[in-house]
Parts: sequence; structure tokens; C-alpha cells
Amino acid sequence: MRYPPTSWTLATPCADYDVRALIGHMVAVLHKLTRIGAGEATGDVGDVIHGIADDGWADAFALARGETERVWNEAVLDREVALPWATLPGRAALDAYTHEFTVHSWDLAHATGRRAALDPDLAVRALEAFPRFAPPEARSGQGPFGPVVEAPEDADAYTRLAAYLGRRP
Repeated sequence: MRYPPTSWTLATPCADYDVRALIGHMVAVLHKLTRIGAGEATGDVGDVIHGIADDGWADAFALARGETERVWNEAVLDREVALPWATLPGRAALDAYTHEFTVHSWDLAHATGRRAALDPDLAVRALEAFPRFAPPEARSGQGPFGPVVEAPEDADAYTRLAAYLGRRP
């Protein structure tokens, strides 16, 4: 996550966040996942981590990811875990958060012009899963996903995923 200084304040398709805040959100989600996996409450972890120097985000992300990977073992994957929005089997919860990271990776890539490095298979999997986690009829317009936006017929998987979640690719 080495971005030029001018990239940090760029708007992202995730309307609430610029590039810096979106990366801070992704680090916060990893901290929440660590707590969830450990069976701990997440209420004191904000939606965005602040106070990290721009050259420290890669290390902050790597550290949070390492903590999450240490906690999420087979035992956690095989039991029910309490999320802020549902109680799910561990595997399903981790799957849902993986898809969230797929979308946010597109958000960052779109904002910074780095879309070529995205793995299209992840977008296909997320596009197949999101109807279970974020069906259009359950969206209020107040959450992270807006109404479905029409995508061109020849759109790639990431563009279709973004459009499904209400982003304007």
C-alpha cells in the first residue's frame, strides 16, 4: 500500500471514505475479525483506525492481518461466531468479510487507478455471495450498499460487482 502523497485524499467509490479512511476501515475490520475469532466484543473498535502515518499503513495492515490469521484456526471456523450484524458459522463469517475486502480492494484500485492487479476470480465469488449477505430488497439506502446500478452487458466481474452494490463504476 505505497501510494503517492496525493492519493491519500482521493475519493473512493465507497462514499464515506477517501483512500486513507478506507485503508483505516480495512485495518479496523481486521481488528474486529481478530476480536470476533477470539470470542470478544468488538464495540470498542471503531469503523476506521486513525493516527497512522501515511508510510505506516502497510505495516499496520500486515500486523492486523497477522493477528487475524493467528486467531482464525479450524476451531473458530467450525463454531458459531457473533458478528455485529449476525451470528454465523465461522466459515461463513470469514467468507463474508473476504467478500467485503474484495469490494474494498476494487474501491481502492478504482480510486488510485490500479485496477490491473485485481484477481477477477475473487470478484466472481463475491458477486455470487453478495445476494445472500446484501440482497437488493433488504437495502435501505442508509448502509454501505446502495440500490443496484445497471452495468454494461460486457462488463467485467469487478464492474458487475460494484454495480450490484450500488457503486457507479
